[in-house]
Amino acid sequence: MKRAWLAFWLGAARIFATETASTNGVPEFRLLSQVPPAQASRVPAPAATSRGVLRIPTVHVTYSGISPSWASRMARVLAEARANAQRHFGFNMPDVIKLTVTVAPAGEYKLFNDMRDQVTYHLRSEADLEGFDHQHWYFLYGMSHEVAHLAMYRTFSPRLENGWLNWDGQEAWAHYLAGRLTDMSYAQSVCEFWPGKRLEAKQSLEAERESAQPLFPLGERQLAEHWRALADLVGDRGLQPLFERWNKVRLGPEDPAHAVSRAFNGYQKAEQLQHWWHQAAPLMLTQPGKSPFPPTDGENPAPGAQL
Repeated sequence: MKRAWLAFWLGAARIFATETASTNGVPEFRLLSQVPPAQASRVPAPAATSRGVLRIPTVHVTYSGISPSWASRMARVLAEARANAQRHFGFNMPDVIKLTVTVAPAGEYKLFNDMRDQVTYHLRSEADLEGFDHQHWYFLYGMSHEVAHLAMYRTFSPRLENGWLNWDGQEAWAHYLAGRLTDMSYAQSVCEFWPGKRLEAKQSLEAERESAQPLFPLGERQLAEHWRALADLVGDRGLQPLFERWNKVRLGPEDPAHAVSRAFNGYQKAEQLQHWWHQAAPLMLTQPGKSPFPPTDGENPAPGAQL
């Protein structure tokens, strides 16, 4: 039993550690509690694995190899995270998030997004999900992590256009926002998805959140604190407008840190934002001139250069 439990945690951690994203309107907001009962009924008891399509107003799930119960949970967590990202933070979220869940025993265990409106979840079997019956925060976090990426990418596409925000910065952003979104939906979700669980919501939330933290790289957690500090300066609803400014940054021969910092001009807390950027830039900037290819004959990388 202990070996199986350890395998679950290691596998769950790999979902986020190996996350990738392919390169390739503002809807009406509806709380889950406002979805008609026929569309958002209580999660049924576990059933035999099957395939099908599940639709609620803002999420469509196409699934195979898992039970309708798990498909319903995933749909509703995505819907709630999307709603909170739009309502509380003001992000431009897709009208409908499309989730595809597949099971392949010989495949990889991954969760990723297409940077626009699609999320893909590859499992080896439905047993990969069993541990989430004991770690609810982590399950909610996984779905919210992808919503957090979409919230950024739909406005600010760092890998497609700008190229200055590195992968660590993008992952730390998703870690920060996913934690916020998970905390917002935790009490309602646990009550609805696991109705037999009777815990003090605040105590349970804090305990589960803390128990999950060691699964994330220390550097990612520390960098996420920079995003938290930024949100404290511009406000939760100030992140979207800042991303819109950042999306217009085009790097030239000048210092990229200076180019990015110009987006702070005109802010009431411009001096504090410049100080924030001075600390965050070395951790978030893609190194100028960095190449994904190894040097060819006659080319020697500069000391300390990352290849």
